[in-house]
Amino acid sequence: GEIAEAIVEAVKEQGGFLSLADLKEHKSTWDQPLHVNYRGVDVYEMPPNGQGLTALLALNMLNGIDLSKLQPLSPLHTHYLLEALRHAFADTRALVGDPAHCEIPLEAMLSKAYGTSRFQLISNSKATADVQKGTPISSSDTVYLSVVDRWGNACSFINSNYVSFGSGIIPKGFG
Repeated sequence: GEIAEAIVEAVKEQGGFLSLADLKEHKSTWDQPLHVNYRGVDVYEMPPNGQGLTALLALNMLNGIDLSKLQPLSPLHTHYLLEALRHAFADTRALVGDPAHCEIPLEAMLSKAYGTSRFQLISNSKATADVQKGTPISSSDTVYLSVVDRWGNACSFINSNYVSFGSGIIPKGFG
């Protein structure tokens, strides 16, 4: 249609190679969310290759300590959060890729046993030596919103492209 034609024209004006057939052949997917239970709350995220898995891995590790007993933003509270995230990023960086092209051991990664084993690597008195596979790339490509309805149902939505994403090309008349 008109929008597809405008997209193809805009890409070609920038020297790109995109056709109407490319857009027509695209197939969207409907993915089942992943989840863990963090201290009685089911937390859902989209599956790879987004970064939601990292949050679930960190929460699974943090089941090993009751953070509510620590002062928010205290050194120890912050330490546990950072260490869990460092370990979670190390796992996702090492084990996660495009699910269309690699096998990702999601069930094992999200198991309580794995979360417990990873939490046991976190000291309460010092940072873990550099986690080899986990230095997240700095980016600010995130959109966040949360909603709570009158019955107390809550939804938190984070859409993060993790690193710069997209062409920056806006078709004439549609941006």
